Amino acid sequence: MNRTLMRAAFGVSWLMTSVMAVLSVVATQAGSAHQSHAGVFFIYVLGWSVMFGLAGGLPRLIAADTDTAVSSGFIGYAVGGAAAGGLVALTIVTDHLGGSPGVLLLEIVFPFSVPWIFGSVFSALIVNLRAR
Repeated sequence: MNRTLMRAAFGVSWLMTSVMAVLSVVATQAGSAHQSHAGVFFIYVLGWSVMFGLAGGLPRLIAADTDTAVSSGFIGYAVGGAAAGGLVALTIVTDHLGGSPGVLLLEIVFPFSVPWIFGSVFSALIVNLRAR
């Protein structure tokens, strides 16, 4: 396993995925008030799950890590992305997103941190469960 390559791949995937997540939150602000709540949940949960799952697993795959680490990266970060996407969708549906500088800060900070924290926790849990 090449750790330098994996770190570089994680840095690139972190930046690209986080920027896409911020843009998806910002794009939702332009949506109509009549958008389907189920559609918003579906787009965020499914979209962020796929996006963060790929971002968490591909660096391990590129660095030729073990199969367990690669699959736990995909699954862990996909679950983390889905959980964070669900939280964002909940704030959008309940109209708690947008309108103040504090919420704007949350819109920017949330996608850059929460899915990655959730993903690393879930990924570590999966590795520990498989080790037993």
